[in-house]
Amino acid sequence: MSGKSFRYLGSLILVILIAFIASVTAQPITAPAVITSSGVYELTADARGITDMYGIRIEASDVILDGQSHFLGGDNRDKSVGIYVNRFGDSITNVTVKNLKLDDWNNGVSYQYVKGEEGDSNEISNLDIIDCPTGIHIEYSDVISITDNLIRDCSKAINIEQTSSKVTVDKNTLKNNGVGVIVMKTSDVTLHDNTINTCEVYGVQVIDSSGFTITKNGISDNKYAALQVENTVDMVITDNNFSKTTTGPVVVIGNGVTGAKILNNYFGSVINISVDDISSDIIWNSTLEVGVNILGGPYKGGNYWGSAPGLDGFSDTVPDEDGYGIGDKPYEINSFNIDYLPLTNTDKNYPAPTPEPEEIVLAESDEEVIAETNTTSEDEQVTDETFQEVFAQETKETELGEINETVTDIVSTTEKNTSATPAISVQNEFQEEEPVLITENSETFIEEENKAATTEKSTGNETQVTTPVTRNGYLLFSGLTPESRVILITNTNQEIVLDTVLTKSLSVPVPAGFPLYTSWKVIEGNETSANGTIDRYPAADETVVITVSMPEPASSPLILAVSNSDENEKPDNSTLFEITTPVLSYQPETQITDDTGGNFIIIENGFGEKMPAHTVTAYAGPGGAIFPEGTIEVMAGKNITFIITPYENRQIDYLLIDGSNVTVSSEYQFTDITEDHTIIAGFV
Repeated sequence: MSGKSFRYLGSLILVILIAFIASVTAQPITAPAVITSSGVYELTADARGITDMYGIRIEASDVILDGQSHFLGGDNRDKSVGIYVNRFGDSITNVTVKNLKLDDWNNGVSYQYVKGEEGDSNEISNLDIIDCPTGIHIEYSDVISITDNLIRDCSKAINIEQTSSKVTVDKNTLKNNGVGVIVMKTSDVTLHDNTINTCEVYGVQVIDSSGFTITKNGISDNKYAALQVENTVDMVITDNNFSKTTTGPVVVIGNGVTGAKILNNYFGSVINISVDDISSDIIWNSTLEVGVNILGGPYKGGNYWGSAPGLDGFSDTVPDEDGYGIGDKPYEINSFNIDYLPLTNTDKNYPAPTPEPEEIVLAESDEEVIAETNTTSEDEQVTDETFQEVFAQETKETELGEINETVTDIVSTTEKNTSATPAISVQNEFQEEEPVLITENSETFIEEENKAATTEKSTGNETQVTTPVTRNGYLLFSGLTPESRVILITNTNQEIVLDTVLTKSLSVPVPAGFPLYTSWKVIEGNETSANGTIDRYPAADETVVITVSMPEPASSPLILAVSNSDENEKPDNSTLFEITTPVLSYQPETQITDDTGGNFIIIENGFGEKMPAHTVTAYAGPGGAIFPEGTIEVMAGKNITFIITPYENRQIDYLLIDGSNVTVSSEYQFTDITEDHTIIAGFV
């Protein structure tokens, strides 16, 4: 090969290398700008008062724009857009906009005709948007992720519309906006783990959409509804906190809503719910199942129906004699919408012993009816009668009469009526002889709870039937960290992963009589933070306490003890295990129980000494501030003072200390702190 050929080949390689480096190296830009080719771009300086229609316009696929926390400000011009992602006459995908502060635009960020597919990355993240009519606008776009943004003082914080689909809104904070999130004419939009409060109108508004899902959001202190829905089908609303609406119901289900599941939510306002008569096929409770509910209780069923701070709602007063954290009476929204398993906030929010079995005398016609009511197909949902049998046995006939007073009794058996069909939907029926199904991943145990019959005795041949009962014991894990998970390991080394823990304890029913589980572990994220063996297995109706000691930050190994004994027994059968932990940059809370049964945490003082402490949680409603705010750790025996300041033209309306009203004052001091406290200030 000649020298000329070598030089040509070398030049070609150099060109290819330069092109490759340019494709992966961030290119600096200043605003205003137009991006027309793929690549990574970094904003290098603030730009305020931009008079162009667009601050930065992106017209290409495969673009990452990193604002590097710079400001991009407009001049409040009509139809102006801070970051405009759109290629006229065509669609684009794989566009990420992140790390940017925007203000004074008509639309802070707008994605139009961004047509992503599964696997594409179209992400809007870590933006701080303030004072724009619309913060983030998504239109005619698919597969978009809106994550970790702060949006304030906008007419509409996030607006998703016009046939957009598969849009996920996750971990955003939306404050002081007109409406937090508007979802209109969309499909498969998901809101998860967002904080939305102090909106002038609605927290979330959903119209003419399908497949909408809203889970684990905190939506509070809005003037009107936290959630307002109309003409929407196949909707899921679970694990949310809807509270403190100023005017009207905290959740409004308008006309044309069908196929909704509304489960395990916290409703905490003076008026909790409004449901239009035209809306139908709404499920308000699941079948009773083991799992941590929205209140931290051990069973999931329906929703918590509370009220505003300082007031009692239905769930605060409903009887719960069996102590399962499930109300003994249903919550009736209207004649078509009933929560049969309302949650209660009670000190008895843990599994109670299974009642003793009773003999059941059934006539032949009774047996036919019960057999008929137990022939539902596998595709039908297990009904709620099982719960009523176990939890409200003595009053079941009375409750059935109240709930189904306009329909034929399901288990009423006379010679003239040998079968009966309720006039309400299957998921709300009460049926006889259904076993409780406790499902933990791949293993299912059928708990034949006490089923004492309340059917009438018919004349004729009578058959005496004794119902077999399988009894449960309970493993009570204490000292957990919220958001951790407990995993039980069976005698066949199969791992059973339980629900995420929302409090510091978890009670797990286990079949008594044989040691199905031999050990356990606790995971936080993907890391195992504690583990141990189950040296003592609970007998029927017995609770074995396992105190989990989470690792403290230290470079040396820690010896932690997990007690598997009852509180009345000597803790000489504790399981010791060793965990080596790295030095952390923060001090995680360690829950300790003192001799009096009180709980406290361990923190370090200014000299590096570990000291017992408690937490005080402070919150201010709209119209004022409290300082300090949030969760504050205070050493045991010390004092802390809070300053309450109303905004201009506002005044302090109420002050709640640990849930009780106290005299309104601009200062409040906790003295000689020996337990956890809460302080909540409201303003008018």
